[in-house]
Amino acid sequence: MRVLLLSPDLDRAVQRADQRDKLGLLYLASALEQENIQVRVLDRHLEQTGDSELREVLLAYRPAAVGVSIVTETVPDAITCAKLVKESLGDIPVVAGGPHPTLAAEDLLAHVKEFDYCVMGEGERAFPELLETLGRGGDVSAVDGLAYRRPDGEVVRTAPRELIPELDDVPFPARDHSAKYSTRDKGLYYFQDRYPGRGPVKMSTCLIVSSRGCPFKCSFCASSVLWRSRWRARSPGNVIAELEQLKRDYGVDMVEISDDAFTLDKARAERICDLMVTRKLDIRWNTHIRVDQVTYDLLKLMRKAGCYYVSYGVESGSQRILDEIVDKKLTVERVVEATRWLDELGYLRHANFMISHPTETREDARKTLELMDRLGGKNNLGITVIYPGTRVEKLARESGLLPEDFTWTRPVESPYTLPSVKQGLPYFVDTLPWKEVCAFLFDWASRQGYTLRGHGLRALKNINSVADLRKALFVLLVYLGRLSRQAFCVRKEKDV
Repeated sequence: MRVLLLSPDLDRAVQRADQRDKLGLLYLASALEQENIQVRVLDRHLEQTGDSELREVLLAYRPAAVGVSIVTETVPDAITCAKLVKESLGDIPVVAGGPHPTLAAEDLLAHVKEFDYCVMGEGERAFPELLETLGRGGDVSAVDGLAYRRPDGEVVRTAPRELIPELDDVPFPARDHSAKYSTRDKGLYYFQDRYPGRGPVKMSTCLIVSSRGCPFKCSFCASSVLWRSRWRARSPGNVIAELEQLKRDYGVDMVEISDDAFTLDKARAERICDLMVTRKLDIRWNTHIRVDQVTYDLLKLMRKAGCYYVSYGVESGSQRILDEIVDKKLTVERVVEATRWLDELGYLRHANFMISHPTETREDARKTLELMDRLGGKNNLGITVIYPGTRVEKLARESGLLPEDFTWTRPVESPYTLPSVKQGLPYFVDTLPWKEVCAFLFDWASRQGYTLRGHGLRALKNINSVADLRKALFVLLVYLGRLSRQAFCVRKEKDV
């Protein structure tokens, strides 16, 4: 049996080419190969594969089934891929997997007839079992972790599949199925990022995951739904073995440990760092942390082991928003303390904030900008995006922000989107008016040293309709209004 695994292209509104590893498909490729199934992985974004090229691949390779890994941002192209498969090869099984189908399987299957099945959650065992069942003409209702359409069109789910209990049993990702690794193209191993006062900084696109899941339940995030609020970890020795493989086989000298909560088990994180040092891996790495799940000594050890950069979620400078809305279980003062540690130890750091939380006021938003000023350095500010499976999505549906007939399979028709950001996913806009949300974003960009020129030109290039033009003009008017107010204040100060 031959199987094609597809990673859809990102919408053209996503500006920086994202060459990060599609680990879900590479793990799945390893699992299929263990079952003696021939597999090919095609990353439409990485390989810049157009529709005609995809059609040629389908006709030449002629897979017996196609799997499509989907995040919410790639839903439009995933639908295009599914349609191309059916047009090119007829009625072969097209299976959706990944975060989006796990969280919105009924919506996807009800609106896109070209998808036949959704694998929900981990696919390393469910997908091979589904293929085996289909191959022998068995009953797919006996395969746990699926959603599918019955002959009458009803979408049903099978029993939930148990999470893989021992992650060390999962084979390493089959990286040679990625063009980045099969060609040893080190130009795709990195990208450049801007840092205030530092200029461009080289960052890794080579990923590993040392754990799966997150026990926290932030309102904007669906990780707790995806992983059932459980956190499972690979052993330190297993993690080090994969890092050694990356260095030995592919010449990788910089990686991102792409966990939701790398330091949740501090003893395990310490052991991984100790092994990096004693094995003399000489690999630079970065990761994401929760600032309440680190100590000064752990950060010091991570730095010694080669960690040069961390990102961390703060979400808001308002303790009220953190406690009552986000449910972050984090204090502002702890953020300040951990940030001071990072600076003392010489880390590059990136704190992530959001604006337009449910019930957020001007004062709440101002506290966010004030905390950014207090922290200094690079801080990211994004608008709260509505994602499937989150409490924010539930609030958006209850409030009417998402209409009753809303589906994730159609382009979002909302005044609160911008073609240059998050490819048109819906924003949560509540008590803070959209005009003020945009004004706060301009204030943040100015404090971070960003200019309108580059972002404005990209936004213009991504205008596809009159509606897009109206949205861009609205934001431009907000920006011009901000400039005029600044000029007025300057003149007033001079007059005084």
